[in-house]
Amino acid sequence: MRSSGLPSDEVGIDPIFESAVAMKIQRTYCLLFTFMAAVSLSACKSRSFESIMHPTDAGQLGRARSVVLAEQVRPIDQPLREATLAILTLVDGLPEHAEIPMQRVYETLRTRGLNANKQAAAAVINEDKKTWKGEPYEQALLYLYVAMQQGMSGEWGNARAASVAALELLDEYDRYQEVSRNLPPTTHGHVVSQSDLALAHLIASIANRAIGRHDEADDHLERVEQIRPHLQPVTDQLQQGAFDTVLIVEMGAGPVVRRAGEDGAIEDLVTRWPSDDRLLVVSDNDGVVRSVPRALDVNAFANLYQWHGLAGLRRGKSNVGSMMTVGGAALLTADDDEARWVGLGLLLGGLLAKAGAHADDRSLTVLPQRYFVVPLQSSALSGPLELRLGTGGRGASFVVPALASTAETPRLIVVRVPTQEPVTSGLTGEVLYSNDASQQRSPGDDLPYILGGTCVMAPTHEALRKYQSAGNLLDLTTADLRELYRQEGIVLPEDERPGVPPGAHVLEGGRSLAAPVAGSLGFVRLFCSRHPPYRPRSEVVARLAHEIGSLRTRTTMEIEQ
Repeated sequence: MRSSGLPSDEVGIDPIFESAVAMKIQRTYCLLFTFMAAVSLSACKSRSFESIMHPTDAGQLGRARSVVLAEQVRPIDQPLREATLAILTLVDGLPEHAEIPMQRVYETLRTRGLNANKQAAAAVINEDKKTWKGEPYEQALLYLYVAMQQGMSGEWGNARAASVAALELLDEYDRYQEVSRNLPPTTHGHVVSQSDLALAHLIASIANRAIGRHDEADDHLERVEQIRPHLQPVTDQLQQGAFDTVLIVEMGAGPVVRRAGEDGAIEDLVTRWPSDDRLLVVSDNDGVVRSVPRALDVNAFANLYQWHGLAGLRRGKSNVGSMMTVGGAALLTADDDEARWVGLGLLLGGLLAKAGAHADDRSLTVLPQRYFVVPLQSSALSGPLELRLGTGGRGASFVVPALASTAETPRLIVVRVPTQEPVTSGLTGEVLYSNDASQQRSPGDDLPYILGGTCVMAPTHEALRKYQSAGNLLDLTTADLRELYRQEGIVLPEDERPGVPPGAHVLEGGRSLAAPVAGSLGFVRLFCSRHPPYRPRSEVVARLAHEIGSLRTRTTMEIEQ
């Protein structure tokens, strides 16, 4: 029955019925406000893994990795989690532990039609209903991380394939965008890609040279000289083969996507570290070894290779939603019941449209802002290496311990330089904790770290022999030593799952003994800076550490007397 605007008793409405209608309207408004609150919370939901941006920038990659390992994510965000873990593990100097997440990243990148059955939901509801695969620039860089991981593991054939896959991806995107560079063919005809991603060509060249494909390696260098002539000092050394070690140095914090505009419908690429043309200055004890130009500016690269396919649809949903909410709100004030119900429907529909208009702001937050490729002949180096961004502007520096190589094929090391001070300050390249990644000894390494010493080698027969040759732990067998670690909950190498990223290292208060490769950020952070003494978790280790400490104190006092 429609209302005439008269008092209820004049139109014959039953008071009980009137009360029921009022309660129904009240419930409807409660539903409306609940819906609006849910929409608000959904719109304000933080992006995945943004909490690790600060520890990552500070070089605390073990801590960042622990956060990602512990976080529960939606199935559609799982590829972003795997990609984040893979990069954090690789740039921390643990290529073997990055194997499984990197394989999963590669499988995701190679999967065509990953979101074919979700396009309708993405268009009607929201983009973040799709399985994350990354922007084109993120996909290309992920292919290069696969190549780096394979190169660090000595699998140069796979590294070659992954770097070429990055070039093919960008060629496909360029064709879609109708970008044509008309680059001339290379001398030997091995490089057909028109992409100007110099970093991919450089990695492909290094990989080809490592497996004896010298003509193809030279073709990739020729392409780099065509598109980035300022990199000639790098390409000349690579072409001459005058190197046994290649550092891929990462600096700065890469860009991230933020929502902007009404309803967050615009994907705004935010720069976190400014672009510039400063050189990377590499020095040893004898002075400057070389100054290297930048191989890739991720800010510029991301601006060119960002997907905007649904931007118009998002803006359309936002505009339609705004009109529906304005119209619906106006109808809610009408005297006519049917008009109010129509208004409520319009308002709800408008709010739903606006809630689904926001951009997908899931970002790979662990990318750097720039990359340098540094070929080195380790036998010509004197002592530790200092990596410093040229003078002026926002800077960063890092000290890499002395590098030595006797391998027949090139050695690849990814070096992430933190953007914050805690890791970079006060480092000299001196190894302070004996470990399984280098042969260098450290003062106090005649005892394990868990018993008050400075040795974080795995509890093997060789490690025990070192302790016993110094007169320590003479009553223990290797099995006894290993049991002490198990009592502490420390994961031994044989108990690790192959290819799985570890959590924080024992030196950081964690339970891992995984030793990053020499020269990496993980190696420097763990073994070249001081850490607090170990705090035993088990009674047996606490008692033994106390006995050893007391004995050493008595011995010192006797010597002084």
